[in-house]
Amino acid sequence: MSAQNDEFLRQLERVNAAIAHRSTHLASLPTTSTPQLVSNAIDTLPTSLPETGLGLEATTTLLLDTVAPALAGGQAGPHYYGLVIGGVLPEAQLADQLVTSFDPNIQVHFPEESAAYILERKALDMLLSLLSLPPKLFTANTFTTGATASNLLGLVLGREHSIARVQRHRGVASPSGLSEWSVAEDGFGGIDVDVFHAGAHASVTKTASLAGIGRRNVHDLTDLEDASQPCAFNLEQLEERLKANVGKRGSVVVSSFGEVNSGGITPFSERIRELCDQYNAWLHCDAAFGAFAALHPDFAHLSRQLALSDSITGDAHKWLNVPYDCGLFFSRSSFLYATCGPGQTSAAYLSSAPSLTTASQFPSIDPYRDLPSSLFLTIENSKRFRGLPVLAGLLAQGRDGYASLFARNIAFVRKVELWMRDGGVGGAFEVLTPLSSTAREEDFRTMNIVLFGLAQSGPERFRGEGGAKLFAKEVNERRKVYLTATSWRGRGAVRVAVSNWSTELERDFDVLVEALEEVIMA
Repeated sequence: MSAQNDEFLRQLERVNAAIAHRSTHLASLPTTSTPQLVSNAIDTLPTSLPETGLGLEATTTLLLDTVAPALAGGQAGPHYYGLVIGGVLPEAQLADQLVTSFDPNIQVHFPEESAAYILERKALDMLLSLLSLPPKLFTANTFTTGATASNLLGLVLGREHSIARVQRHRGVASPSGLSEWSVAEDGFGGIDVDVFHAGAHASVTKTASLAGIGRRNVHDLTDLEDASQPCAFNLEQLEERLKANVGKRGSVVVSSFGEVNSGGITPFSERIRELCDQYNAWLHCDAAFGAFAALHPDFAHLSRQLALSDSITGDAHKWLNVPYDCGLFFSRSSFLYATCGPGQTSAAYLSSAPSLTTASQFPSIDPYRDLPSSLFLTIENSKRFRGLPVLAGLLAQGRDGYASLFARNIAFVRKVELWMRDGGVGGAFEVLTPLSSTAREEDFRTMNIVLFGLAQSGPERFRGEGGAKLFAKEVNERRKVYLTATSWRGRGAVRVAVSNWSTELERDFDVLVEALEEVIMA
């Protein structure tokens, strides 16, 4: 055993040295790997499971010399503006390394044996504070694998709520003898559910499929006539559909706080909340990254609007800059425990450990003794200690540190937007998002994404259908910055999405401009 540990320590030293070197040079690393390096990694790996293992040293050498170069080296760095991907704060990375070393599974709450689950609850409480969400309202909260899992929970809870309301309207009792119908116990009961959204993320449709709602019952009610709002509901259509569903079909409304192409926010939250209350609908908010903008003065009103939701999706691995994968879910409803909990029965080995001490011996533990175990508040029974990197980030950064991070990213994007609107590179770019305005709360404000198309006055190869994809491809092939091509209301577009703690305004703005100019002038 001692020899094995000595060998592990030698290889650990090699890996730590590689991580330290990578951290030192992250700002200058290419954003992606190359086809040659990816091909080499595939060709170097054994074609099948080896009968005799390679051993620790050889495997470590393979990982460092062959696999690592085939990964996207700069994805966690300051120049990766594709998708909406954060980096990893130093404190979050160190915490994650501790999580791997201890390897806790925090599915069951053992308050006197490990602080892990208590620390996760502390992190969730701090997140409520960061987002200014009332802890007395949002009492059913958990970490997930990401926004997709959180959106799934939101739709599942919405399904529970809305079908129960339809069955109550019909006077149908729960076959399980519960006080009202429960989809978790009784099934759908022949009731369909509609999901209404305005420009929602694709994961909403995916989770409707997983939740048994069905993709065909997901309806986009975006007000396309309102050019000033990327993800506003057509409120007349929304009310008409909600009203028609009363007593017949369940209704879930999904608002967007940070639409993935534009960073837009669904306006008129108060009116949407009124409609949901009036017509027995569940209001879920997909705020994967947009919720955190509330710490910026231009978006301070968001906290109040966010708190109107019945459930909220967040992503810590985006703007909170913790490692993948880490999603957030906040809810007002006991449906979370009713759905993910044990139901009528529970396996004995999944019960919390009995107390070994009296309550007065360790009073700091007492408030946490009766917490429901983690597996009863989320999808998985087994769960990585995702809360520790989040807690480390919150402790190291504090409210002011995160507010500064968000402000830097927003300032960067707004500088890029202004440069494009002012005719950067001979007017080659056309900003597609509306102009920012702070005149009214519901007005669009540029957050951490600038969406643009290629102007007709630019190079001919970038005009027409496919031009935006080609432009992004040529930019990305140079590996100085990384952008994402997309489609926006019928035309090709490109996004610059900034959510990395290490992106610097002056240095990295110049790098981006140089990369864009190089492709336009080629």
